[in-house]
Amino acid sequence: MRIIGILLAVFFSTHPQWLPSAPAQEPSPTRADQKQSAASGKQTVASPPREPLQKVDFATDIMPLFSRFGCNAAECHGSATGRGDFKLSLFGGDPDLDFRAVVEQLEGRRVHLARPGESLILKKATERLSHGGGERFAPQSLPAMKIRSWIEQGASAKRLRRVRSIAVSRNEFVAGDSDRFLLRVKAHSDIGTRDVTADATLVSPHPSSVNIEPDGWVTVLKPGKFSLLVKYLQFTKTVTIIKPFDSREQDASTSKGWGNEPAGPIDQVVARSYQRLNLPLPPAADESTLVRRLYLDLTGQLPTPEQLSSYLHSRQPDKKKRLVWRLLNSPSHADFWTFWIRKTIRFRIPGEDREAARELNGWIRKQLMEKSTWSEMVSDLVISTGETHTPGPPVFHRLFSDAREEAEGVARSFLGIQIGCANCHRHPLDRWTQEDYHGLAAIFATLKRGKTVTDFPQGTVIQPRTGRPAIPRIPGEQDLVRRPGLRTRFAEWLIDQPQFDRSIVNRVWKHFLGRGVVEPVDDFRPDNPAIDAELLQTLARLFREGGSRFEPLIEQIVTSRLYASRSLASPLAKHVPSYQEKPLSPEVYHDVCQQLILGSTNRRAVNHLDPGRMDASLGLLIGCDGRKCGGAEIQTVGGMRQKIHLINGEFLNRWIHRADSRPWQQYERQKDLMKVLSGFYQEALARPMKPTEEAFWQKRMERTGASPEAQKEFLQDAVWSLVNSREFSSIQ
Repeated sequence: MRIIGILLAVFFSTHPQWLPSAPAQEPSPTRADQKQSAASGKQTVASPPREPLQKVDFATDIMPLFSRFGCNAAECHGSATGRGDFKLSLFGGDPDLDFRAVVEQLEGRRVHLARPGESLILKKATERLSHGGGERFAPQSLPAMKIRSWIEQGASAKRLRRVRSIAVSRNEFVAGDSDRFLLRVKAHSDIGTRDVTADATLVSPHPSSVNIEPDGWVTVLKPGKFSLLVKYLQFTKTVTIIKPFDSREQDASTSKGWGNEPAGPIDQVVARSYQRLNLPLPPAADESTLVRRLYLDLTGQLPTPEQLSSYLHSRQPDKKKRLVWRLLNSPSHADFWTFWIRKTIRFRIPGEDREAARELNGWIRKQLMEKSTWSEMVSDLVISTGETHTPGPPVFHRLFSDAREEAEGVARSFLGIQIGCANCHRHPLDRWTQEDYHGLAAIFATLKRGKTVTDFPQGTVIQPRTGRPAIPRIPGEQDLVRRPGLRTRFAEWLIDQPQFDRSIVNRVWKHFLGRGVVEPVDDFRPDNPAIDAELLQTLARLFREGGSRFEPLIEQIVTSRLYASRSLASPLAKHVPSYQEKPLSPEVYHDVCQQLILGSTNRRAVNHLDPGRMDASLGLLIGCDGRKCGGAEIQTVGGMRQKIHLINGEFLNRWIHRADSRPWQQYERQKDLMKVLSGFYQEALARPMKPTEEAFWQKRMERTGASPEAQKEFLQDAVWSLVNSREFSSIQ
């Protein structure tokens, strides 16, 4: 036995890698543990006390470290080509790929089973070897010990647990006597619940306002409403943080708010939002501004001087509601809202088939005139087949070149989600997988797109990871059996989803208030929370109670006191719902310029399916540049290129210099430049000239010669400056 002992001693002295490893001990947190990810720039990780390490699971113990320290961020190893011949899946979307990258690639040099501490993945991360990302954690830190223990245990890919969900210790914090709170994160798996705060990534979108400490304490530094994001694996939770403003910092002139007028459901929710932040409610806009706002938002046209005067002099207590319903039932509203829906579904002319485009446009307008529900319209668009040169919705399928494009378009237009990232890999910021993406595309692969849209049951799309036909699937829900009626089953599921309602009411809200409750309107995801979740729920409830019709919801919005308030342009607007000044779309700007300068409302750009073809100058404003227009969200007149074109291009000058332009025709009748100009101010801006404006133009007029040409040039310059003003080209 003694000889055997001596031989063993000699063997282990020359082969130390075969010595039994000591149990991993819990190290004390180091300052290196507290370093933020250089890649993300805003991540802070808490490190609460933990029990000694037991079995380490790659998917749920190691993968979170790659996210916590920014290793799998887009600017590091998570980029499309990786970094330094080492590529990880973006934000940990594919554990299997990451395991192969760590264990199998580079001839297995990244892990050293015999000498775990010498593993390349550890030496790089602790910068014992030169590392472009610098030191991510210290050699004796908890993350280093965890990775070493996993390698000591065999660097296995075997799943020890499957996480089903995560929970945070609190979903909301309102600062009062204390500005600090402790946050904990727990993961619920198939084998139990455990604290994963140390492995989760806590992100403060506003580091100067909300500070996250390494031990999980959160400190609110500035007043406002903020969203703290908690990420663990593919799960994201949002913690709402509210710190009221000091009333002494507020403008006393706005403290009267909305008075004692009864509040509707929208105003009740909004008032609570302002109250929680100790903010005064925004003051009301004047009636002239409100009337101009209503006409432009509901019809895309300016009110005439007679219409404005009639409203201002009316004594009817319900005159606003009467005006709203008159506009909602007008042909101009049907035209304008048809344009709005075309933009929502990303309408474009399919190929060169303008007849098919006209049929779809006519069908949309007919549905609006007949007060069809949004659910009915969307269901018909998704399910329909048949001839596209007869009235009906089958043309919708021809707006897309293939099944994948239609799947993305349907998700964006009707659910407000961007699923396109899941084409190649798991969506890095949401729950959508490749199975979800290609499964949804498989539903629309059962169509043949042409002059006649027909069912094609044997149509498939290939799942790129497997190389096989994708299984039709309801995204995030369940696979579907391949049989006739796939789109019908999808449509039934679609219109029954709460997200279906939330998506459309968010778009409607943005149209009228200038900013969505969720922005962008087609990018709902866990880490992009609503500015007011209760408001979004209220709007969705009102929409559903109104039978999924637009008119009842629109009435609730435009008769609210928030819609009738002044624009809130201060930094406070990012904390609470408010009315925002809205630039006009190029199409509406074209129409109101034509209405003001030529007195015409007949040839409206909002009615034209290809406005760039109707008017090449308008096409430049929209961004067509001679190409077919369409397929995009509503644009606005606000870019530098657009402004230069308005200043120097022919868009305005061709109308202003016409002999039959309204400004010159009115001068010919009245022979009073200031009177004509004053009338145009009233018509264009729904207000008279301000004293400073009147003094400016009076001074300019005094320097103008008496000849007809000089008088005409003065009037042209004045009207040109008026329609180029920010006030005219926006809805105040």
